[in-house]
Amino acid sequence: RKSLELLPNYLTESELYFGAGPIPFEHYLQESFQFELALSMGGGGGALCGDLCFRDIEMFGLGIPLMRPTLIVETSDPLIPDFHYVAVDAEYDAEFRYSNPHELSKRIAKRYHEVIGNKELLEFVKNNAKNWYENNISYPKITYNIIKALNL
Repeated sequence: RKSLELLPNYLTESELYFGAGPIPFEHYLQESFQFELALSMGGGGGALCGDLCFRDIEMFGLGIPLMRPTLIVETSDPLIPDFHYVAVDAEYDAEFRYSNPHELSKRIAKRYHEVIGNKELLEFVKNNAKNWYENNISYPKITYNIIKALNL
């Protein structure tokens, strides 16, 4: 969370949007569609809190390109950095939390500036993430994937 608090030091108000607080899910979806790129920090503090989170999956399904620290969890159908999401290098401490919030904030801002106007890259990432979602999370494929994983 500290990295998020530090982002305004590296990105302007026009480049960064934080909602005012909790909103109904329908409003969250409407807001999400307004953005060219969404940021996820995983579960909030690195792999200790859950590296892959609902926001990642929601953005994949909505077809909104996602930028996030490089995943360290593995999925049965791998999520590939800069293929399914725009990756930001992150370092972790012994407890798998982001180890240097200042550096991570700088890297997020740097990566943002590298990709934000690159419509071709963002479209590529968006399409790959949407396909991953459809093959792994959408119904009925999620049911088949669970049955297969459990050897039922």
